[in-house]
Amino acid sequence: MLRIDLDPNLKKAHDFENESSIVQEAINKGMPKTKLMNIPFRMEMSGFARLEKSIPVIGDIGIIWPVMAYLIEKKLGVSLDFMSYPQQSDEGKKMREWIVEHIQPINKEKLFTA
Repeated sequence: MLRIDLDPNLKKAHDFENESSIVQEAINKGMPKTKLMNIPFRMEMSGFARLEKSIPVIGDIGIIWPVMAYLIEKKLGVSLDFMSYPQQSDEGKKMREWIVEHIQPINKEKLFTA
């Protein structure tokens, strides 16, 4: 499982869970593991860090996801019809303008009666 998150504590929690005995020491002493790890506790981050073969990726999803999509596209030998770009890039600004001009809110009545 892959998780993209801005919080660098995700990587710290992952490293503690997978490469350190600190978590087990905290459990053995009856202490909250975050006290020994010195990172804020977030339940979903803690759960993710315990998953086998989980991969934490630290950064802005708007920057990371287009790079991942491009690399996956090349690896699979396919061509994607649509590619997102970081919002601060020229391509991202054009994409955002296109979305504002062409994408309309969903009409729930039409959606549910179709």
